[in-house]
Amino acid sequence: MLSAPVAALGLAATGCLCWPTSSPALARLRKLTLSGRLARDEPGLGRRYALESLMIQPRPRAWRPAILSASLVVLVVVVALGGGLLGLPAAAATAALMSCLRKRRQAAQVARDRSALLAAVATLRGELLAGSRPADALEAVRPALGRSATLSAAFAAAEASAREGEEVAEVLLAHDTTALLRPVAAAWRLAEATGAPIATVLGRVQADLRDAGDIERAVQVAVAGPRASAMMLATLPVLGLVLGSAVGARPISVLTGSVPGQLLGCAGVLLELAGVAWTGRITAAASRC
Repeated sequence: MLSAPVAALGLAATGCLCWPTSSPALARLRKLTLSGRLARDEPGLGRRYALESLMIQPRPRAWRPAILSASLVVLVVVVALGGGLLGLPAAAATAALMSCLRKRRQAAQVARDRSALLAAVATLRGELLAGSRPADALEAVRPALGRSATLSAAFAAAEASAREGEEVAEVLLAHDTTALLRPVAAAWRLAEATGAPIATVLGRVQADLRDAGDIERAVQVAVAGPRASAMMLATLPVLGLVLGSAVGARPISVLTGSVPGQLLGCAGVLLELAGVAWTGRITAAASRC
């Protein structure tokens, strides 16, 4: 039978799996002011109007209970199998791995959404310049969105609002979970408030999105080398264990067969995770510069 601590950890893992992934929260108010670049096509437009506060909903943190529960499950399994203290670094390594995978998926999804948004803004602007009504122009954007579920839902709701004469900017912001639609919503609200052509303001938004994409790609290329080096260094301890086992040194038995070995294993894994986190923060800071 499992001991009381192991049973308690199992119950904690079950509780994390049942934890609600989102909770009602007050939306944050954030003032978006008009940049000078946005108003180049209309002289004085930026000075005449300042975008009022827009309601932006915070993103749900659904991944936190999943990572915590997975870590606790790994801890329970390792302790139940007699791993002892090694359950702690195993749980920490599981949390770190899941966090890295989550960040990679989110970055890839944001890149796809940014590319789809650029194509959508170009299509929307072209339709408006051709004389289409805003609702029809928003409808024509759908093929350019590809498989982006978030953007598709946002533009579909914006199209319905435009046909009913409601606020398009508010609808776009209500469906914006990645902050990508804020420039489009700001441009739409600016055009409605000042009477400027929507296509004119969207032209500046399109240029800004294109420039941001070029900068992001250049930054990713620049930090690709340091990231590859950090990944290679992170795999060296595992390679050392494999080589030690190959020559008969039995490092796994040393690390798991005694309390001092387990303590050394815990210290090694925690130092390894600290190094990975440190290099990750360095490359992330370089990406934001």
